[in-house]
Amino acid sequence: MAIELDGQYRAMREQTGLLDRSERGKLVVEGADAVDYLQGQLTNDIEELQPGSGCYAALLDRKGRMQADLRVLRLTDTSLWLDTESVAREALLRHLELYRVGREVELRDVSDELAVLSLIGPGAGETHDGIAHGPEHSHAEWGLDGVGCRAIVTNVGIDLVVAGGDAPQLRAALI
Repeated sequence: MAIELDGQYRAMREQTGLLDRSERGKLVVEGADAVDYLQGQLTNDIEELQPGSGCYAALLDRKGRMQADLRVLRLTDTSLWLDTESVAREALLRHLELYRVGREVELRDVSDELAVLSLIGPGAGETHDGIAHGPEHSHAEWGLDGVGCRAIVTNVGIDLVVAGGDAPQLRAALI
């Protein structure tokens, strides 16, 4: 087991490794008030995001204590993607549901519907032609062997968000 872990670690440091991070909490926030609503709830400037871009943000309680840290992606003018650690998912969803009163905003928890496969390492962006390149959190639709996904640039590689049922086929195409 130690040899296998050593090899995986070396691959991620020197080439490209594949890590399944599907346990992450994944939410979609949509509606005419979605951007304005999140602007008032999160710590980063959500209004400045353009479709195809994103940022890191946090959700704080009224006393300034962190409830969740998350990645925010602007999908369209009225649709955003939030992803966070699984342990923070419930707190994030509960908070956003509680404070959306009177807003034209729909929240959908898509955690069980989507998988996240992370290509990690210096060769992650070079592994497959056409995969997203650009600044951290930039993202675009991408596909491999007939499987469509969203490719997101991270500080250590590329995250691929795919329908859960398609994850095994994408994983096989990647390795």
